[in-house]
Amino acid sequence: MNPIPYQSMAPPPPHQWNPAFPPNPPPSSNFWTQINVQVRLKELHETLILANAMQKELEMLLKVKEAKGSVGNQENVDGLDEFSNFLEANRIDFEAQELISVEAANELMWKLRLLLEPFRAVTDEATPWEEKSAVLRLSEKINKSKRNKRWRKRKRQRVAEKLAKE
Repeated sequence: MNPIPYQSMAPPPPHQWNPAFPPNPPPSSNFWTQINVQVRLKELHETLILANAMQKELEMLLKVKEAKGSVGNQENVDGLDEFSNFLEANRIDFEAQELISVEAANELMWKLRLLLEPFRAVTDEATPWEEKSAVLRLSEKINKSKRNKRWRKRKRQRVAEKLAKE
């Protein structure tokens, strides 16, 4: 009978309470599907439209605030008068509206950062090659689809011309 030699075991590693995750994990290659990217880009486009409208509103609020501050040098601007009249007609407090608009702008900026985060993988140097490869595959797939559509269109036109000649 052969006795089993004694093997000392190393003590188990200390238990980690909080596993170390990267602060913003890169999106998986599942993110880079054509439908998902289209949905994200559409949502990003809509958010940018809202951001432009919010910028105009904040600029208008700033102009109204400056116009109220300089009573002696008032320029009658239609947009400012209309905006001031709108606030007065709807009994909206200027300071409250300003506070609400600033909060909405902050939320919108947070949402924009959140929407742009997955696309950071394209430009970030530290992104693993797998992610960049997934982006490249999607790009090539979209280009191939466009190329095939153009080819089918030309083929239909050639067939139609051939039938028209006959």
